[in-house]
Amino acid sequence: PRQHTGGPNRRPNAPRAPSDSALILFAKAPIPGQVKTRLCPPLTPDEAASLHGSVVLDMLERSRSMASKKLDVRSSTLGDKKSQPSNLFDRFVACAPSSDHVFFKILEERHGVRLIAQMGDDLGARMARAFADVFALGYRQVLVVGTDLPTLPGSVFGEAVTLLAAHDVVLGPALDGGYYLIGLRKPSP
Repeated sequence: PRQHTGGPNRRPNAPRAPSDSALILFAKAPIPGQVKTRLCPPLTPDEAASLHGSVVLDMLERSRSMASKKLDVRSSTLGDKKSQPSNLFDRFVACAPSSDHVFFKILEERHGVRLIAQMGDDLGARMARAFADVFALGYRQVLVVGTDLPTLPGSVFGEAVTLLAAHDVVLGPALDGGYYLIGLRKPSP
């Protein structure tokens, strides 16, 4: 089984039953002058960065409550079938500009998320790379969502995981014609 670092009360690298699903939250570090710049003015760059950090933390809290919902999964060890509880999904944060930024290291420690770097020249390339990296870890379903969604209910993640059981692609449509969530059962650039 994969090994994960859990939350603050969990021993690092403690083995646990792996989930089949992963949620990747795309986030930027709250660096003044680099996030929420369209809000300046009326906000100062420091205020905009603080707001951005709060939005990222809020999304982590909403995803945590849904991720910890337990599923009953079957495992087979030498023909012996037994039921093991598993989280609905494991959580990753795709970090920009670097997963080494102190903001992300704190998220990793306090929120039990795994960090991956955003890599690629544009958002599409960065998402394709994040999907590929997480599928390479053995996940069978992967969701990607941004953090700028303060009204998105956490239940959307559970709905997307459920829909992926019967569909290759799940999209969360936005009113402007775009999307707020993509779910896949295999890498698809």
